[in-house]
Amino acid sequence: MSTNIPQNSAQRRGFRKILAMGTLLLATAGFSGIAQSASAAQPGNADITVEAVGYNTHIGDNYEGISVGYTLGGDDALQVESVSVALYSGTTLLVTNTSKSTSQIINKAGQFSTAFRTWIGTYNSTGTWNFGDMSWTPELELKPTKAVVTLTDSAGGTYTGEKTTPLSEATATWEQLVGVTSGETPATMAVTGGTLDITVSTGSVYLGAAVPGQSTPRTPLGDMVITDARAGQLGWIASAAVTEFTSATVTVDGSPATIPASAVAYTAPTADMTGTVTVTATSPKSVDSAAAVQTATAVTGNNTATWSPTIVVTVPAQALAATDYAATFTHSVS
Repeated sequence: MSTNIPQNSAQRRGFRKILAMGTLLLATAGFSGIAQSASAAQPGNADITVEAVGYNTHIGDNYEGISVGYTLGGDDALQVESVSVALYSGTTLLVTNTSKSTSQIINKAGQFSTAFRTWIGTYNSTGTWNFGDMSWTPELELKPTKAVVTLTDSAGGTYTGEKTTPLSEATATWEQLVGVTSGETPATMAVTGGTLDITVSTGSVYLGAAVPGQSTPRTPLGDMVITDARAGQLGWIASAAVTEFTSATVTVDGSPATIPASAVAYTAPTADMTGTVTVTATSPKSVDSAAAVQTATAVTGNNTATWSPTIVVTVPAQALAATDYAATFTHSVS
């Protein structure tokens, strides 16, 4: 679409007035821009554009840091008097660079960049930019997420464009820029398993007294403790056995009087457990030969189980009286 420009002076004055009422814009390609102050709409400043051309990390002999580039254009670009470029991490302002003079802002190509330097080599732009904070030290957790370019025209109007695409890391990663480097070193180790043990009560236990044909009181035998320190997944079985009771003072045909082991009833309660393990009791039962009384399954790693069995002895009807019947209980684990 074309526009016919009026030829007489009155018409030309009217046309200039229309231009003066236009809105100054920052145009496109990565930056989004809007006029920031009403004073921007002044005669001769209706055609100013800014276009993003770079936003990246940089590591080289000239400098290390962040580079922000932009292209300034439009018929009225000569009216721009200053440029400010700021880096943000979210809403946190990191550092600002501001141009020094119009002659350094405007050139034939209209392309510009500013370096936010963390290390200075051969790069020299001291005639172009006032660096807002030369002590800026980037932090790993404050990675730049936005670059903001603000133009100021000769009438005092300001225009802001933002670059919010992700920071380019083609030259160097952000971690490299902040001095965080990484490397991988393979390492191996071993976990050694211990042993499977049982601890029993060793003190003598009095089971009480009963007449032939009757049973002794139910009596605790003391704590039995399984300690599985194998750091594995294998289960275990705890067993118990008892000998026959014999008397040292009463004999039958020259042999000690006895009460058979089968007269003993062993009751194992539910064990108290630690670690990842399921322990199931099996009782009441005869333990005249080795019999399982606690069984561990679903084991993961070290575990323990503690229980105190109770004992009842049914005295045979033909048993001889004696006060010193004795037997031995044996517990084992495998």
